[in-house]
Amino acid sequence: MNNFLEKIRNFKEEFATKLEVRGWKLEVRERKFLFCGMGGSHLAADLLKIYDPKIDIYIHSDYNLPKLSDLKERLVFIISYSGNTQETIFSLKSALKQKLKIVVITLNGKLLVLAEKYKLPVVILPDLNLQPRLAVGLMLRAILKIIDPQNCLRLENFMKKFNPRIYESQGQNLAKKIKNKIPIIYSSLENFPLANYFKISFNETSKIPAFANYFPELNHNEMVGFLSQKLDKNFCFIFLEDKKDKPLIKKRMKLLKNWLRKRNYQINSIQINKKNIFEKIFANVVLVLFSSYYLAQLNQIDPADEKLIDEFKKKIS
Repeated sequence: MNNFLEKIRNFKEEFATKLEVRGWKLEVRERKFLFCGMGGSHLAADLLKIYDPKIDIYIHSDYNLPKLSDLKERLVFIISYSGNTQETIFSLKSALKQKLKIVVITLNGKLLVLAEKYKLPVVILPDLNLQPRLAVGLMLRAILKIIDPQNCLRLENFMKKFNPRIYESQGQNLAKKIKNKIPIIYSSLENFPLANYFKISFNETSKIPAFANYFPELNHNEMVGFLSQKLDKNFCFIFLEDKKDKPLIKKRMKLLKNWLRKRNYQINSIQINKKNIFEKIFANVVLVLFSSYYLAQLNQIDPADEKLIDEFKKKIS
């Protein structure tokens, strides 16, 4: 457990290690991107939407490729931290058949072998012995290295001053509040990649069910599911609130929080707004990493255990 904790405390090290880029010398002219990856390997692409909402991003978490009318106009990123993800390998083979423009991001494995075989551009991640969800900073940095080198450098410089440990006590307190609960994380649509990162971190690190949704969509369906008073002791809510959220979204959040409180649900509000976009992203990433770690500790569960996922991968392959 302590090794896992130290990796969170030393999160900024992901931005100080060398990224090896092979076969890529051109500036990116495309402003449309397709990211193919599963689980923690596509989290960085999700967060890229927060970094720059104007970028045209399509995230594909399935076999092969999506049927997009503008597929040939997109730069295709094939991302797998391990390099052995079955679905992502299928995506690469499909992209090769269609002769698309491809960049591979991986640590090792079959993807690296295929990238070398077909002489594809590849960003090779350093081996820091991380799980994919912990390597989200490393993978976002790898993406920016290709599509926006100047801001990649700004990110690296920002992270030199970033101190993950200042969010540890906040994460620990949140863990205490939500112990024995099923967290449901709500945000605006713009911030949903962060809400989803919270969900995944609680799933994989704390080994508990967790769910995420966004405003205003959840007001048209999901909130009705919490009318039953029998569920009061099971769920708690985490609202990710941003000063830059639209006024109508803020109003919806306030109304729903009041409605839930009247029904005795536990409400936790987290202010996610920061002056710097990189701080906004990574302050909240490390916050939930700390929280999910301490929740695992409270439940006497190994946060690094991935036996179930590994066993399932073996059976499906």
